[in-house]
Amino acid sequence: MFRNLLLMILLLQPADLFSRHLNPQALQGKLHARVGSYSLSADNFLQALTKTASQFEIPMGIEWVREPQTMRPVNLTWKQATPYKIIRTLVNNQPGYELEVRGLVVHVYPHGSLVLTVGDLLRHAQG
Repeated sequence: MFRNLLLMILLLQPADLFSRHLNPQALQGKLHARVGSYSLSADNFLQALTKTASQFEIPMGIEWVREPQTMRPVNLTWKQATPYKIIRTLVNNQPGYELEVRGLVVHVYPHGSLVLTVGDLLRHAQG
């Protein structure tokens, strides 16, 4: 159905586990915490996102399409930034990708993609 490799990743912990330890306000606190400086070196867009999410303990769902532009190395440095600004910069540097913070997860996906929640998938499986 898809022409390109589609990879969905949920970092850190499954939704039912991290929901006990994180609430939307805690996620917002992590996203907007001040970072003095941050340097990122990654082989590609996906690795840049996963490294950043892991470093700042941000639950992130990623829908990634393997294309030449997403396979380019990423080497960036920020001063006086926030994890949200870092993630926003990574996404803005990839034409066609969007960033959305919904509930307890940061979502990164190609524009126009059908982004489903676990609840959507369960309703679809039952129906």
